[in-house]
Amino acid sequence: MFIKPILAEEVYKFEFNGNFTEKTVTLSDKSTFSSLNSNGAFSDNKGNIGRYECNGIREATNKGKLIDINVLCEVTDKDLDKLWMKAKRLTDKAGGVGSYRIIDTTGKFKMLEGKACTYAVTFFNEIIFVKAVCK
Repeated sequence: MFIKPILAEEVYKFEFNGNFTEKTVTLSDKSTFSSLNSNGAFSDNKGNIGRYECNGIREATNKGKLIDINVLCEVTDKDLDKLWMKAKRLTDKAGGVGSYRIIDTTGKFKMLEGKACTYAVTFFNEIIFVKAVCK
């Protein structure tokens, strides 16, 4: 099957579905500092499938509102082409809307480098669901 290259002017959409682990330190004021990892399956609107892994940190107030999140995700498709992106989000710790910046790419993903993506994330127990649109 032939997968056409991703063109710069096209809208690019992808999804992550996978597991989520978090190691949290709770401070005396009940705010939190967490290291996190998520990995699982990746698919996009161009017919690509593969895997992803995200690692980073997040800080939240004692009410669960994010203070800061700094996460790097690596996506590898079945052809071993890759893209790396950084996530930012300032909504609730439990989920919400944020943005990715695609910071590096290989192969068919080259045209996406530098793109901004809007994503929505939802958590259910140790499972994470992400949908994103890049323009």
